[in-house]
Amino acid sequence: MSVTNAKDGYLEVDSSNDTIRDVLILFLYFCTALFAIITNGLVYKIVMNNKQMQTKTNLLIASMAVSDILAGITIPAQWLFCSHALLFSIVGEIVCGIFKSLQVITYFVSTLTMVAIAIHRIWATFHRSGFGIVQIRFPVKAAIISTWVFAVVTVAMTSVSIKIYKYFTPEAIISCGVIFEFDEPFKSRVVRKLRVMFTLLGQFLVPLLLTALLYAIIIILVFCCRKIVGKSKKKTILMLVTH
Repeated sequence: MSVTNAKDGYLEVDSSNDTIRDVLILFLYFCTALFAIITNGLVYKIVMNNKQMQTKTNLLIASMAVSDILAGITIPAQWLFCSHALLFSIVGEIVCGIFKSLQVITYFVSTLTMVAIAIHRIWATFHRSGFGIVQIRFPVKAAIISTWVFAVVTVAMTSVSIKIYKYFTPEAIISCGVIFEFDEPFKSRVVRKLRVMFTLLGQFLVPLLLTALLYAIIIILVFCCRKIVGKSKKKTILMLVTH
């Protein structure tokens, strides 16, 4: 396997500005990674060290915090394992691909967990507010496991022809490349195009629309169904939505 250079015209920048641009990008990446690791580490510690804080919503948030911590770790890890010096070996490509895939997994987990939180809140609304529609408790552990399994399987199934950032090459501090390319039995770039479309739908558009729809349903229940829900029930539902 070999690393090929990405030929995206929009990535061509005046070489005189490359070094300043790349150093600034690395600095911002470092700040983002450090902030993600520290803040989400605190969130996870607070939730897991206090049983009173271990509500279903907070457990989902703790799971999302773990994914954000891993996302923060993958940023500097790729500086090393996706560096020019290590990408000349198959082992280097594999490790680089693992960290790049792990980064994508964490993004999937975060967005799917936000959907799970919205599902839990509307589930709790129906379960505990007196509607009597849903009588089964929300399976938070199953929800957490499902988000991680779905993310891992989805990314693993499309882990070919991965577009990466190569670091510290002779030409630039940051450049683009593609690993795990092949032409038989089909061109791997087809998978890359499909992955981009699926990522756009599965990681952004569908979770965003689904989350918005679920919260819209809750708002309708709270403010529009006055004949079904009394004033005290409204307060209960609002508490469940915000808890």
